[in-house]
Amino acid sequence: MNVNVDTLRELQSQTYNPRSVEPAATPYETYRTKEFGGQHLSECYHENTKNVAHDRFRLDRSITYFLTDDSVAFAVSNIDPEYDGRPLVDLPPPSSLDCSLSDALGARRSVQQYDGTGLSPSTLSTLLGHSFGTTGTSVMGRDADGDPVEKPVRAYPSAGGLYPVEQYVAVVNGRDGLDPGWYHYTPGRHGLRRLGVDDGPVADRLDELFITADSMDLQSAGAVVFLTAAFWRSRAKYGERGYRHVLMEAGYAGQNLLLAATGLGLGAVHVDGFVDRAVEQTLGVDGVDESVLSSIVIGSPRVADR
Repeated sequence: MNVNVDTLRELQSQTYNPRSVEPAATPYETYRTKEFGGQHLSECYHENTKNVAHDRFRLDRSITYFLTDDSVAFAVSNIDPEYDGRPLVDLPPPSSLDCSLSDALGARRSVQQYDGTGLSPSTLSTLLGHSFGTTGTSVMGRDADGDPVEKPVRAYPSAGGLYPVEQYVAVVNGRDGLDPGWYHYTPGRHGLRRLGVDDGPVADRLDELFITADSMDLQSAGAVVFLTAAFWRSRAKYGERGYRHVLMEAGYAGQNLLLAATGLGLGAVHVDGFVDRAVEQTLGVDGVDESVLSSIVIGSPRVADR
């Protein structure tokens, strides 16, 4: 038998040497790569929400439909979640903010510790009204009698004026008649509808919903505002691109709330560390057609944090 000794030694080396295992990438290494990988769902999302030429025909049809039939855009943008049998709790008119925009921008900080002071109906009204409430109307067209058809508009931009972002309020500590509880804010009526959540103190439920609860003083906060998205409102007109519009709108609306809180001398912080499905179950949304996007905790800051 003719044996090539060099080849045999090479095979033995490959056979018996320990197998090389590539260690998992550290977060720092992931940061340094500056690129997506094929396994990243975020890359799939971004690619599938790009405006591309082959989708132009369908988008032209849907967008044209909304532009030529004013009643469609008016109806879609004015659809609110239905809470049958849950009476509207009217809020007083919002008060003026005695703070300039430049001062609010300069003073805004993330505050996570609060002194337990409850929110009054007036304060909550000012927060919600300036952040999410209607600020006027826009003429959509004319009805059969020639009278103008108007649509309410808000203080933040919304693609196509469809307003797919909804606002839910968990009042932790209230005063002057504002009861702790779970509410949905109705901008067109500037009021709250109480949700059917009755599982003990609001703060205790919030502690279960937030995975970062140990880093915040939720028991002493005034309220937590959850922003959800009814994706279909935007998707009906803009297709997959509508998903981006919804995310941007939530950012615009959330910044309004952060600045309004600063203008009132309150502390606020955007918190993303919640358990999505648990929040959605609490709010009574299905997590698909309407799903939670973000939350903002608001309260009177502790003296040391002011």
